[in-house]
Amino acid sequence: MVSKTRRGFLATTAAAATGCIGGSDESLPQPVALDTGKNCEVCGMVIRDHPGPVGQTYFRENSPEGREEGEPARFCSTVCLFDYHYEKQQQGWEPIVHYVTDYSSIEYEVIEKEGFVGGSLYISAHLSAEDQAKGEDTTLVIDSDAMGAMGPSLIPFTNRDDATAFQDEYGGDVVPFGEVTEGLVDSL
Repeated sequence: MVSKTRRGFLATTAAAATGCIGGSDESLPQPVALDTGKNCEVCGMVIRDHPGPVGQTYFRENSPEGREEGEPARFCSTVCLFDYHYEKQQQGWEPIVHYVTDYSSIEYEVIEKEGFVGGSLYISAHLSAEDQAKGEDTTLVIDSDAMGAMGPSLIPFTNRDDATAFQDEYGGDVVPFGEVTEGLVDSL
């Protein structure tokens, strides 16, 4: 019972730090698959064509231009998700929930890709709805040797030990989702 109470406290604290609105998981809109050829809200890249973690955000009383009410904003990377979040936050948009790729729940690969930034290491993309977790439930490895769609990435894990193991192998810093600041994202 103590871990449930602690988990609830941590989720509420993280949600407040990122501007998320609390609520039971049952009442939250659910993640959608991002493999349908949709473009990123920030950079316009086709999400399915790029490596690395992806994301989506549902907003209260706002939707991205050209979207039906209740559709999420979609992102080719967690960098784009945070960039959009901070831009919309300044305009008064309130996120209901952020979803990001959960590398703790999938079999991922880190591979060297030729033709991308000098043959750098890239982490695989996973685009199904089942591959997504609530952002505030994740710990991110930031600025590791493994790149995503926008180069340096914020790679999410729901299991902190998985994030630490990834950091041990590929470098970077481990930061809870709720502690990611605009300045940190801008520094990547």
